[in-house]
Amino acid sequence: MDIKTLKKILNEKTMQFTEAEIQNMIDEELEKPPEEMDTKFIDFCMDVLENNKSK
Repeated sequence: MDIKTLKKILNEKTMQFTEAEIQNMIDEELEKPPEEMDTKFIDFCMDVLENNKSK
């Protein structure tokens, strides 16, 4: 899943990810070789987690 798709999904009120699901997406991205890793995607997921904790 790329960052554009995740943003679209998160903006839809009908689709939401659990904290564990978002963490799994981060973990999967971190398992990739450094040259394939999408750090913007990881940062976005971290922001989503942080924003959910502050609500």
